[in-house]
Amino acid sequence: MYCFQEVSDNFSKLDGGGDQSAQLAVLLPGFRPVFRPAIEAVDDDERLHRLGNMTLSRLPVLQITNHLLPWPGAGSVRNMRRHALEVTVRAAFGPVRVVNTHLEYHSVTQREAQIVRLLDLQEEASSNPRAARRHVDPYDS
Repeated sequence: MYCFQEVSDNFSKLDGGGDQSAQLAVLLPGFRPVFRPAIEAVDDDERLHRLGNMTLSRLPVLQITNHLLPWPGAGSVRNMRRHALEVTVRAAFGPVRVVNTHLEYHSVTQREAQIVRLLDLQEEASSNPRAARRHVDPYDS
């Protein structure tokens, strides 16, 4: 499994206008690519620009969840929106939950709030061990 942060799509200053998630997927055949943006912007020419995290897995992907992380005092320091990409895969011994994130660097307040949220997510996932051992299809009735 590979976890990448700051993967960009169509940000000329970051990727020359290319789609890094597609490029990584081509470089790693046999891996299931999961890309989710934390930031999406549309320019004056109505082109979409995305920046986020990407996880690639050889194991079967059972569930994908994207968690936006807290952003307190966003206007007071240089920063960007952060998120945690959660991918649950099927290993030989059962489901494995992998969380891929990149915490805020410039703000201790934001970073601490993001860590608290990640700990809360871990507590939520750990509070129901039976659900953690099986994949539940949300569309099953």
